[in-house]
Amino acid sequence: MDVAIELGDNYRQKDSSLEENVHSIIRWQNTKSATGGFLSELGGIVLLPLTLPANINSVILVQMRIIAAFVHSGGHDLKSDEIKTFVYTCLAGNGAKLILKN
Repeated sequence: MDVAIELGDNYRQKDSSLEENVHSIIRWQNTKSATGGFLSELGGIVLLPLTLPANINSVILVQMRIIAAFVHSGGHDLKSDEIKTFVYTCLAGNGAKLILKN
């Protein structure tokens, strides 16, 4: 798996718009997540206590990479505190929206 900067650079080099690159990243990363989820559930109920946490961690990793690749493709610095906060806020979803409103 590429790091987010390499992932963003790979898509930025393509001759397509930023929006098309974002959709392409989403499709490919969703496919990888679905495959990982399917494979982790092959062990059945017996291995569920081991595979469920691994699956959740892999989904969080893939989602963070997607968000970071979007941000990098847009030309932003991933090492800035503002961008790091943005990435974690995106992961929090609707829960973050309530906090930000307050």
